[in-house]
Amino acid sequence: MSRYMNLTVVEVQGPDRILARETPGPTASDETMEYVSFFKEMNDYFNNDVLTFESHSPKPNEICAALHSQNNKWYRVRVREILMTLSGAKADCLFLDTGEKQMVQTVKIQKIPERFLTLPFQIKVFALYGLQPLSLVLDSTMRVSNRPCKKWDKSAATYIKKMINHASAIQAVIKSKGEGSVLLTMIYLRFFDNDEIVSLNDELINKGYAIKDPQLTKLSDKETNAFLQDDLLTKDGLKYWPFFSLSLSLSLSLSHKPF
Repeated sequence: MSRYMNLTVVEVQGPDRILARETPGPTASDETMEYVSFFKEMNDYFNNDVLTFESHSPKPNEICAALHSQNNKWYRVRVREILMTLSGAKADCLFLDTGEKQMVQTVKIQKIPERFLTLPFQIKVFALYGLQPLSLVLDSTMRVSNRPCKKWDKSAATYIKKMINHASAIQAVIKSKGEGSVLLTMIYLRFFDNDEIVSLNDELINKGYAIKDPQLTKLSDKETNAFLQDDLLTKDGLKYWPFFSLSLSLSLSLSHKPF
């Protein structure tokens, strides 16, 4: 499995959990382009003056439709919590197609028809492919060294956020699916100042946050070469961006609340 994708990153929880959505454009997948018309259809439905909607009392973990507080558009949300405030009941909502988190008045939340739940939610979970975490470990001789481990150091997430904040474009090569539909991915960043392309996966290795997954070292030379050539195409010995659309919007939330 290998597919190129333009990304808008919403939240970085760690190298193994990057929340992002595909950016609409000429190279976008059919699903992403279908969402554009799907979104219009859903808003036409909830804005139809002919229809009468019964009041709905949302419950925690329920998937509903909610009116965005800034653009007055209807989105699919998961209600995380109901809170009583001086201005009335509000729901802490996770917007399933944009990754935003907002407090929404419950009077602006509606039960959502089943037909608006058929299209997959647009926020996906990505994990950097082919890496094993490194962490500082104190050994019996009181010496500190980087050792392979199972859990990512928090500083790795901080470094990824810094890199993404400075990038002008984010593009990914999806290698396979992991547990829970996590997309195992090679991520490449293009930067504003020098138009340089950097592999985020390689950067974590270079900066000492990770090593290459030992399983990859078991590949034959032929398999390894095919793997490398699939990530970024080469032309005249130079790597170049394998997409037509290079302009991406970037919205990076520093929140660490669970998705």
